[in-house]
Amino acid sequence: MNPYDLLSPAIRKYVYDKGWKKLTSIQAASIQNIINTEYNFILSSKTASGKTEAVLLPTLSNLNNSNGIKILYISPLIALINDQFERIERLCEYLDIPVTKWHGEASISLKKKLIANPQGILLITPESLEAIFVNKPELILKLFSNLQYLVVDEIHSFLNTKRGIQLKSIIHRIENKIKRKIRFFVLSATLGDYKLVKDFVGNPENTKILLDKSQKIVQSQFKYFESPTSDIPLELIEDLYSNVSNKKTLIFPNSRGKVEEISIKLKRLSEQNDGHQNYFAHHSSVSKELRVFAEKFAKETKDKYFSIVCTNTLELGIDIGSVDLICQINSTYSVSSLAQRFGRSGRGEDLISHLLLYATDEWHLLQATACFELYKDSVIEPLEQICYPIDIMLHQIFSILKETNGITKTNLIHELENNYAFRKIDESDIKLLID
Repeated sequence: MNPYDLLSPAIRKYVYDKGWKKLTSIQAASIQNIINTEYNFILSSKTASGKTEAVLLPTLSNLNNSNGIKILYISPLIALINDQFERIERLCEYLDIPVTKWHGEASISLKKKLIANPQGILLITPESLEAIFVNKPELILKLFSNLQYLVVDEIHSFLNTKRGIQLKSIIHRIENKIKRKIRFFVLSATLGDYKLVKDFVGNPENTKILLDKSQKIVQSQFKYFESPTSDIPLELIEDLYSNVSNKKTLIFPNSRGKVEEISIKLKRLSEQNDGHQNYFAHHSSVSKELRVFAEKFAKETKDKYFSIVCTNTLELGIDIGSVDLICQINSTYSVSSLAQRFGRSGRGEDLISHLLLYATDEWHLLQATACFELYKDSVIEPLEQICYPIDIMLHQIFSILKETNGITKTNLIHELENNYAFRKIDESDIKLLID
């Protein structure tokens, strides 16, 4: 059966009104599998292949009529939630389903509205989800008792991290509260170890992989400007300027200091050459207002060139519109990171990613070449699982104590032993830690 025909009439109208000529490979596969089976799914496909829609089109077509939040959508970044909110809200208008974003910067009145009448889709960060357990534990059952689907976006950003273990624990605690497993979907463009992702879901035997193996075409150029110091050579800055002055670009150095240095020097060069002044610095220490301004300028300005010099704050899938060129200053520290970054270009009619990589010493040149060759061979480095997260368990003990306003030692031990985030920690160490 045509995957499009499996969708609800309202969702089919959305697809038609959007003028999509066809579904992407990952969308067609996910619609068939999500609607026709009861498995959890790992959705892995290249950047800008429509993974968010791939999971939402079938799940929204498959919602039951009960009250409460139906889809819990967890993202690693507030900025990513804010960006996804607009896309998801436009989709849900066709179904008259409300969408709420819940994080530290979100509207308090909209949170209160959701609490009064829980329904629709909730977009949230792991920290805000845990804050509900700690500050409003009485809401957990009210919000999530009829939850149908749980989605984790950019799953690679949680794997092999303490934040990921915290998230696993919180998900277990939700399932423990509502006394059933929730159907689970995880999304990523760059995964190297699917077993680790299956373990993250906590139900590996019921979890399947939907993998689109097609790669983006990447046109790459490597340039070498040796520098005896840590400073960026002037020749590199001048060459960089000649390549970005008449394009829409993202430039990735490997530190916030280099972001500031390069953005200032490019702007000065542009002044000297009567060029545009649309050079922005974007990293976690830049004020929210300036970061949002740069993102909006890139997304909404169609007829002006720009360069955003950034750290990994723009590595994940925040929509900034069409980008002509990705520049990487010295090597990334992983194949996954490199693939995420150059995947930010080639999102319009030109589906080719354009990568310009600079190296300032021979080791960065070697590592950059190795990362790129591994990507071409479809090799993403596997991650080692954090096996003994005793510090995260201590954090969760305090969270559970606050949630329950006190718990017996026996019940606390039982809770921790059954939490799949801590399945490798010995019972004797759990008791020792509590004591």
